[in-house]
Amino acid sequence: IRKDSVTFLQHQDFIDLRASLSKPAKSYLFQRTARELQIEGDTVKTPGFATGVIGLEADSVLAGRTFTIDDISEKKEVAILTEAIAKTLAGKGEINDLVGKKIAYANWNFIIIGVTRLKYSQGPELFFPFTLFTEDYLKSNPPQCIVEAENVEDVSLLKKEITTYLNKRFTDNNDFRIVTNDFRLE
Repeated sequence: IRKDSVTFLQHQDFIDLRASLSKPAKSYLFQRTARELQIEGDTVKTPGFATGVIGLEADSVLAGRTFTIDDISEKKEVAILTEAIAKTLAGKGEINDLVGKKIAYANWNFIIIGVTRLKYSQGPELFFPFTLFTEDYLKSNPPQCIVEAENVEDVSLLKKEITTYLNKRFTDNNDFRIVTNDFRLE
């Protein structure tokens, strides 16, 4: 039986959740969809993933820049490409030449602001500000949140703090499921 709505984190919830943690941790809020992507003026459509994200931390910037706070808060239609999709889209050209071009995804035409190398995303992927998603879209396509403790000893405490935040914010009758690998610590 499908519920009429599910509980999900929005931008401000994610910011508040991160602020509630007492130990250092990397965190990401994202919603990923497999889609065809197309550079404006090009006839070739390239399969890849389009991911609305907050908290993206690039391992290295290969061209352009990463997101700014203004990109996120002002809901700018900008995108960052992974190295894999940038190489495909650039063809025989340089990935630097992609910066400033427009790329189509769903009803958006993003301006490419950067190309990055990411440890966790080595495939063909486009990233854009999570804040562009509407509440209705997120109700139908709930995002995921990843919190990665800097120290494995902090996993249990972070799990407890996240559970406390979610129960306080959404009541203890919410749809969240917290999964950890703390079993590996035993």
